[in-house]
Amino acid sequence: MNYYIVCDAGGTKGEFLLFNSHGMILAKSKSSAANAIFTGEQQAVYVVKEGILTCLKQADLALKDITEIALFIPGFKPCLHILKQELQFNKIELQGDEENAFYGALGKGQGIVVLSGTGSFALGKDYKGNRAVIGGWGPLIGDFGSGYHIGILCLTRLTQLYDMQLKGGLLEELVLQKLDIKTTAELRHIVYKQDFTRSAIAALCTIVAKAAEENDPTAQKILQEAAQELVNLAAMAAGRIDSCGLEVSLIGGVSKMGELIIRPFQDCLRNMLPQCSFSPSKYSPCIGGVLYVLENKEGCDIQSPQIINNILKGVNLPC
Repeated sequence: MNYYIVCDAGGTKGEFLLFNSHGMILAKSKSSAANAIFTGEQQAVYVVKEGILTCLKQADLALKDITEIALFIPGFKPCLHILKQELQFNKIELQGDEENAFYGALGKGQGIVVLSGTGSFALGKDYKGNRAVIGGWGPLIGDFGSGYHIGILCLTRLTQLYDMQLKGGLLEELVLQKLDIKTTAELRHIVYKQDFTRSAIAALCTIVAKAAEENDPTAQKILQEAAQELVNLAAMAAGRIDSCGLEVSLIGGVSKMGELIIRPFQDCLRNMLPQCSFSPSKYSPCIGGVLYVLENKEGCDIQSPQIINNILKGVNLPC
């Protein structure tokens, strides 16, 4: 029997699962952030090491019993050799957070996943092994359809309406309230302050969602435009692979708006990619990590009901 540990971690939190080659989860642990860009290398290594050791203790196993550790952590590359030295264990694979997010969303290794959080990108893989990554260019030259892009569209529309001496409706009212200013004209002073960061702009997407829910036409048009941009990412990925019959999933913070973004996304998808179908996200990224390992390291049929049942039973283990 082979045993594995996976870790899904980023800039805010982390999750660890220890499991066997049948997908039975034997231990689970949660942690703070492990992206060294945000935490520093020493803290990132400490967090990951402790998560691994906690899982081993829960499962009553030693590192020598583990076949491989798979880390899905952006920003951890400078820390990998340090972690290997401290654990005295070399069988550690490091990836970003794309692969496990992909497997978690679709529950399999083929399809197209569009991620829209603060940034945006699409990852497509077909049954022939072809792969395409689209987007992920960052806020200066990309991130279309992301939370940041929605925030920029929000501010842009409000300034355009102000210049045309038109009211910005509920959206304007909510944005002014959020930024604690009295008129749109004050945006000139707000947006160029050092603390008006990319994250602060992306946070405005929740305001856009709230206004759209109340039928504000400007907010609804912004979300329609964002949905179109996200489908554009999917379409470009589809153009590089054999996309016939593939499922497309939307994940990330923006997808948590629910029908406000998913409905226009589905409409655009039907128009641009009629050969594909929309699929709601199935599992968490950490479960996606388990599925990735089972398919790529063990050769398991990860759509087997037995495998899925084993995994889902295990995620209810106490941390």
